Amino acid sequence: MKKFLLFFLLLACPLFSEDVLGRVVGVTDGDTIKIASSGVLFKVRLYGIDAPEKHQAYGQKAKQHLSDLCFGRDVKLTIVNKDRYGRFVGKVYVEGKCVNEIMVEDGFAWAYRQYLKKADKDVYAAMEQVARNRGLGLWADKSPVEPWKFRRKK
Repeated sequence: MKKFLLFFLLLACPLFSEDVLGRVVGVTDGDTIKIASSGVLFKVRLYGIDAPEKHQAYGQKAKQHLSDLCFGRDVKLTIVNKDRYGRFVGKVYVEGKCVNEIMVEDGFAWAYRQYLKKADKDVYAAMEQVARNRGLGLWADKSPVEPWKFRRKK
């Protein structure tokens, strides 16, 4: 019965307009976390951002920053969709603050423009530009490599 319920929840969640409340129990990298909610584990790709890969410059710092922001904390997940790997893609909030936006504002992720909805593109791009101008996080590097380009080189 528990497996059926889990299967149903995983299929139906993107159709629900309600948010998921849970606790962050894992941080995979700078843009992917695991949230436990009512006995269900959600693997979540943070919407609208792309953080450096684990073995890329600033990859471990991005992961640590995301962990500092949300690991072990209660969060609200607003599901946007599912990606091609079956992960939920969504916005994660801690105490009303959007973790996705904080990662960009603090310079630990790029605004992932090709996947941002029109309403979010300008907001995320502006946050990224402020981080760049201030030399925050990965922007302290003179020529940071975008994760999508880094992945192609592998």
